[in-house]
Amino acid sequence: MRRKIVYSQRADADLARLEEFIATESRHQAIRAIARILRGLRNLQDFPELGRDIGEGYRELVLRYGKSGYVIRYRGPMMPLSSPASGMAKKIGRR
Repeated sequence: MRRKIVYSQRADADLARLEEFIATESRHQAIRAIARILRGLRNLQDFPELGRDIGEGYRELVLRYGKSGYVIRYRGPMMPLSSPASGMAKKIGRR
């Protein structure tokens, strides 16, 4: 069953900041990175247990992208699927 993804306001803001940050170097890369994150989120609609359990009802999905990747933290399948306030999409290995 496909689940609805509910984004927190902070998650939306994090995603917008990430896109803006990457776009300072390359608009094309920013679009590709955000598209990769959104594809990962869409996968969670069908497979909410895809990420690993990190405790207290939260899960974490690591998405590979380029030489590094992104981490999506979200509430697990027993609750409405959402991105928590901290670290919806966090770049790994990049400042």
